[in-house]
Formats: sequence, structure tokens, C-alpha cells
Amino acid sequence: MEKDPEHPQGAPPPYMAPPANYGGTASTPQAGFPAGPSLVSYPPPTQFMGVPSMTPAGSTVILTSGLSNIPCQTQCPHCQQLVVSQTRHTPGLLTWLICGTLTLFGCWLCCFIPFCMDDCKDVEHRCPNCNNLVYVYKRM
Repeated sequence: MEKDPEHPQGAPPPYMAPPANYGGTASTPQAGFPAGPSLVSYPPPTQFMGVPSMTPAGSTVILTSGLSNIPCQTQCPHCQQLVVSQTRHTPGLLTWLICGTLTLFGCWLCCFIPFCMDDCKDVEHRCPNCNNLVYVYKRM
């Protein structure tokens, strides 16, 4: 490969100017074709302001249905305190279905494994102040 002294290696090729007869955007339509659409200026889109809130100003709404398998901040419906829930894993429908399925397929020695795995169990969320049940996250 020969080296060109005018163009060092890795440099982009030089820019070629458009020909002198180049008309830019002012062009005449070709015969047999209609003229192109004219550009129409539309107003900018309006911003979505959302639905008006029905809650009084300064109040906070906390939903308990969004709780999952980890401790979350929520308001206890019993003592009305804002708390971080305490979680406890308990066997639920998914745990028993996995156990029954393993037993049916002859893995009766392994059928108790789901009872040792937290990812197979339901999660109870309890209030640390009053110890009442706030929410149960069911796997199935």
C-alpha cells in the first residue's frame, strides 16, 4: 500500500464542494410528477397537564397494594403511622404446588426444598409498631 503525502493515514477524505450548477433546494418539478407538498407550520403540541388531583394539598397517599417481597415504607391502616414494614415468609399456594409436583414425579426426597426457599413462599408485611398484618404478597 502506497502512502499519499497529501493525505495522512487515518484522516478523512477531503470535502468536495457541490457543482456550480447545483440549485440547492430550489428545483423545478419533473415532467409528469405533481409538485411536492408545501411545508406547513403546525403549532407546537400542548403539554399534558394531567388529571386534577382530588387530594387536599400537603397530604400523602400511600398504597399498600404495591408491596412486594422486600420491606417497604407504608402507612399502617391500623395505627395510621408511616412505617417500614417487617416481612415474614410463610408457605403459600406456590410452595405447596411445587411440593406436590415434585412428589408426583417421584422426587419425594426433594419435595420439601420449596419450604426452605424464601422465593417460593408468600410474604407477610406487618407493622413494627402494632404488629398487625398490613399486606400479604402472594406468589400465586
